[in-house]
Amino acid sequence: LLVGVLTNVLADLTNRRKKMNQILESVRKYCGDSHMPFTYTMKVRRFVEREHCRQSMHGHIECLQTLPEAMVSELFHEARSRTLRRSHPFLKEIGKGNQCME
Repeated sequence: LLVGVLTNVLADLTNRRKKMNQILESVRKYCGDSHMPFTYTMKVRRFVEREHCRQSMHGHIECLQTLPEAMVSELFHEARSRTLRRSHPFLKEIGKGNQCME
């Protein structure tokens, strides 16, 4: 079951990436053919990328909702603890001194 879910998620991500690349290529071609300024082309590109990222997050949230709550909690803990330990020396020391504060 898990392998099927992961396969579907990966296929969906691949399709979304292809779609975004097609959209970006269309934007680049249209802006180039219309002789748009480079700064405007980049503005449109950033907008497309931001919207794609925002839509992708909804897919991730749906996937996370299928996991057990304890697993999601552990996943977030692992993801956030690394970031916090790297971000500030004080937090790094707390993590070293107390395993549950990691």
